[in-house]
Amino acid sequence: MALTKSVALDYAKNNIRANCICPGTSETALTKDVLENEELRKMFLAPIPLGRFGQPIDVANAALFFASDLSSYITGAVLPVDGGWTMA
Repeated sequence: MALTKSVALDYAKNNIRANCICPGTSETALTKDVLENEELRKMFLAPIPLGRFGQPIDVANAALFFASDLSSYITGAVLPVDGGWTMA
């Protein structure tokens, strides 16, 4: 996050934006074995206010937003894509 903010400051004068996405637990091939264990699944799900795990598309949509003109005035931002876990 600090690197993102530093790069954003250094390159803003060149109209280059730097932002970062902080994904939470997502259901992917990498997490499949852990999340198939019902006890572990409940443990990881409990602190997520939205009550579900992320999907790869959730992170992809955040990246698409940052890559689009919709975020043309955003730089140095840290976007949690974690179902609210970091605020809980």
